[in-house]
This record gives sequence, C-alpha cells and structure tokens, in this order.
Amino acid sequence: MAELILTSYSKWQWPDIPGLEDFKGLRLHPARWDMTADLSGKRVAVIGAGSSALQIVPTIQPIVSKLVNFIRSPTWVTAEYGQAFARAGRDTRFTEAEINTFKSDKEAFLEYRRKLLDASTKAFDLYFKDTEMQRQAFQVNRELMRKRLKGNEEICNKLIPDFEVGCRRVSPGHGYLEALIEPNVTAVFDGIKLINETGILDNNNVQHDVDVIICATGFDVSHRPAFPVLGRGSEDLRDFWNQGPLHYLSVASPGFPNYFSGFKSFLMTGEGS
Repeated sequence: MAELILTSYSKWQWPDIPGLEDFKGLRLHPARWDMTADLSGKRVAVIGAGSSALQIVPTIQPIVSKLVNFIRSPTWVTAEYGQAFARAGRDTRFTEAEINTFKSDKEAFLEYRRKLLDASTKAFDLYFKDTEMQRQAFQVNRELMRKRLKGNEEICNKLIPDFEVGCRRVSPGHGYLEALIEPNVTAVFDGIKLINETGILDNNNVQHDVDVIICATGFDVSHRPAFPVLGRGSEDLRDFWNQGPLHYLSVASPGFPNYFSGFKSFLMTGEGS
C-alpha cells in the first residue's frame, strides 16, 4: 500500500495514416522500439519533426543508406538550453574542483541549479508579442537555423517558421539540421497521402520506397487517465474531469488528496514548456 501516488505517463500511438497496416517492412515507434532492429544500410522513413525525430534523425543518418524525413509544418529547432553554462557546449564536463564543491557545499550546488532554472523559467518577455526579447529570439534563432542548414533555400523556406518563438513548443536539436542536408537525407514537406506495401506515397503522388518506417508522431497526453483513479467517495477521476480538468498548481486535484500527476493538461504551460 502506498501513501502517495505520482503518475507521469502518456499513451503512445500510431499515426492515423491510411494504409499504415499494409506496410510490409519494419515499423517502429520511439516508445516501442525494437532493440534488435539493425538499421545499417537500410532505407528509412522518419515521420515527424518533434523532439523524438530530432534525436532519431541525426543518430541514424550516418548508418542508413537513405533517410526520408516527412515534416508536416515549420518548427523552431533551437540551440540546446543552458548554453551560457556550457563552456564546451554539449561536451562540457565539470572539473574535479567543481564536483567537489557541489558535494561539500550544498548552497553552492543549489545556487547553480537556480541559475539554470532561472535561465528558462524567468524569460517571461520571450512569450509576449513585440518585446525586445521576443524580437531577438526570432532573429537569432532564424539566423542560427539558416547557418546550420548552410543556406539550403528549399529547406530554410519550408522549415524555418514565420511565427514567433514560443507559439509552439521549441525543440533543441543537436545535429538535426546538419543531418537534413546530408546527401543521403531527403526532407519531404508535401504531406503523406497514404502508406502502402513498399513505402509512403506523398501528396504529390511521389512514391518513397523504404525498408523501415519510424513513426515519431508523439503521444496521447490528454488529461483523462486511461484507467480508474478513485478518490474520496469512490469518485472516478475520469468522470470528475469529464467536462474538463480542475487542478491545483497543475499537479493535484480536489478530492484526490494523495494523487499527483506529471502529465495533466495544464502542466506543460504551468511548468514552462
């Protein structure tokens, strides 16, 4: 028996694309990855350009023979968070002296953590239209994406948003943009008409034959639980939220005093994502 219950879950789902079940090759989803799958030398399609795809594409690009990335809409692919605290970028390592300080001085460690947190959660002006921070973020990230895409006009025109940073969730993408312009990678922005036995037919009726389809198409993070959650008076949380979620601090609900969730509907905005 537990005194407190904390859930942080979502339901993975296949995309609703006609013919998905007809594909005769290997079909993968990031949340249900086949660890025995060997993509070396294979022709691979990746559907999506969200956080999962941004990690998958640069990881598999060097080993596949062909990679087709289907991208539905423009998205901000930004630098990784906390750049001001990373001396060597992604490969930054703490020195022995820094590690010892964090071990021996709790306040120093907490202060460092606060600085990291403040760098993202106190950037309030970024999410207000026409602020100086918003204008700078738009220009800097636009130029950064063009630089990393080496001025590839076709991809730049279709991938770089014309809407402000923060209108949709931004995604740090280490190596993703660089991978898109590699010779064995094709970015397709035309949308998917259907999937057939040998691959994907896009909306321009161009057939893309592949051996593997990776559906990096996200998760169902809707607010209602997928299973019974009973609170005071045996009320089911699914019924309690039938007309919409009611939260306290985005993680708790009245009548369910020892149940907390990391994936309620307002958490992503309430916690800065």
